[in-house]
Amino acid sequence: MLISCKTSSEPFVIGVDACQVCKMGIVDTKYGGELITKKGKLLKFDDIGCMIKHLKTNSSGSIISQALTMDYLKSNHFIPVDSAWFLISPDLKSPMNSHVAALLIYPASKIIKLNIPEKSSNGMLCCQARLIYEISRFHPFHTMPY
Repeated sequence: MLISCKTSSEPFVIGVDACQVCKMGIVDTKYGGELITKKGKLLKFDDIGCMIKHLKTNSSGSIISQALTMDYLKSNHFIPVDSAWFLISPDLKSPMNSHVAALLIYPASKIIKLNIPEKSSNGMLCCQARLIYEISRFHPFHTMPY
């Protein structure tokens, strides 16, 4: 019997895949992400907030070979976390209410497609380096429903 290690992401399968953290079934392929360990274990998350919570509460950070997130504008398409820009806005209805969406690029023409109301003044765009700080400030994990 041969056992192989995964080295790439797997598209979410609605109704089959569940989140590693909140254990809810994955229902939206615009949010979420995957972590791939150095041993090839694939961890799926229905919300970027769940993935961040996993990274903050587990000492697995040093064994992660890839961190991927969904591109909000391309359903079920993964992008590397370190290449993504993150939009945080209460107008984004992510599965676990982290209100975060990832984008590979962020020109104004792409952001307009997100359908964020013009009157929304609570949103912000940030890179990976600021995401954990901003999401904790904007929507603290202790208020997230898990």
